[in-house]
Amino acid sequence: MTTRSTTRFATSRYRTGIHALGSALLFALAVNHRVVAKYALMDHQGATLGHALVNAIVVFSGLWLGSLGLGAWPVPHRGRWRALAAVWVALSMGATVLWGIPSLNALIDAHKGLQVEADVVLYMMGAISGVAWRTLLGREWAWFGLLLSPSSLLMGMAGTLCAASWKETWPAAIWRPDVVLFAVLLGVTHLTYRRRFQDEAAPGALCERRAFGSTARFLMGLVLLYVVMGPVAYLAETRSFTAYVLQMLTMTTILPWLLVFSLPGGIFEALFRIAWIRTLASVLVRPVIALVVYTGLVTATLIPAVLQALLTYNWLHIFASVIEFVAAVCFWWPLCSSVPRFPSLSRGRQLFYLAYASNFMMPIIVYLFLSTTPWYPIYTRYDAVSALADQQMGSVVMLGVMYVVYGGLAIRIYSVQDESIWYA
Repeated sequence: MTTRSTTRFATSRYRTGIHALGSALLFALAVNHRVVAKYALMDHQGATLGHALVNAIVVFSGLWLGSLGLGAWPVPHRGRWRALAAVWVALSMGATVLWGIPSLNALIDAHKGLQVEADVVLYMMGAISGVAWRTLLGREWAWFGLLLSPSSLLMGMAGTLCAASWKETWPAAIWRPDVVLFAVLLGVTHLTYRRRFQDEAAPGALCERRAFGSTARFLMGLVLLYVVMGPVAYLAETRSFTAYVLQMLTMTTILPWLLVFSLPGGIFEALFRIAWIRTLASVLVRPVIALVVYTGLVTATLIPAVLQALLTYNWLHIFASVIEFVAAVCFWWPLCSSVPRFPSLSRGRQLFYLAYASNFMMPIIVYLFLSTTPWYPIYTRYDAVSALADQQMGSVVMLGVMYVVYGGLAIRIYSVQDESIWYA
């Protein structure tokens, strides 16, 4: 073994040890007797979201061990193992919501033995999920599971426990501490990995400016994400259709540009080296499919029965928002892709793409505006007349934002046109 390989092996073992130690310390902090006493008191007062926060931290510590704390331990990557890993991730993310049920929390709080067992089970589920993420994404991207699994768990608990959370006992819950935690995790991850994927071909000063601009846009997107998933989401779920429209439009027309397309192209190149992601993207970013899926999803969520279900079940609202965000990323991809594998459209075709997209959205906007009765019962609990006005205002906001965004992009595309606009 050469000196270089020996040094590399020692460095890898050192990093593995640091990750394993960090996982153990975080788990010990989460199950500390003072923390347990604090959330047990909150459970007794009916504020169960504090217990959900601790559960998410326990899961995160297990994920940390499984995804990053195993070093070069071999992980199978065959199709059967990947399918099993995907099933495990989905089932574990769904099953952990059970740990936020108030009656179950009360039972665990009353029996110290059950507390220890529940914490160990959650930790082991997180560790196995970390291994599953490594199987799905490889060691290079396994850290992504550190974000997705505990964040979806926490926000799912927050939605499931909405009626029995700390919203009644702690008014600041309107400001969604789970979304704050998710935004902080995303921000730390971006700052940690940005230099790894930034453009190495650019000169030093130019590269630094690009990295600074990318980071600034990403952090601005995190602030906006918190606003629309916190206070605005609360208004959307209880009082205002216009607030729902603003949330939906922000998630689909602004955040994709700030959170996704501000990232260095190297991140997308690395992601598309994963076979199943590359196969999925090759279908979803096709212009026709992306256009139909995005406009179809947005229109479907405005159907009264669908929107009523989204606003009644907070976890379903979160899930729909994530799906809409992914569909929006695919929708905007043909306009701004910097990845040669999946290139953007020519400038002329981009103009046609935007024109068709605006036409696809017009029917639902017109129906909302011309309706003489409120569509959504959840907003009529206070005043049916104001609910109708709010519905019409929401349709006007949707139309205005759509034409400002689409029109601004079209003007920008056309302003740099030349004789090749329709061909290249």
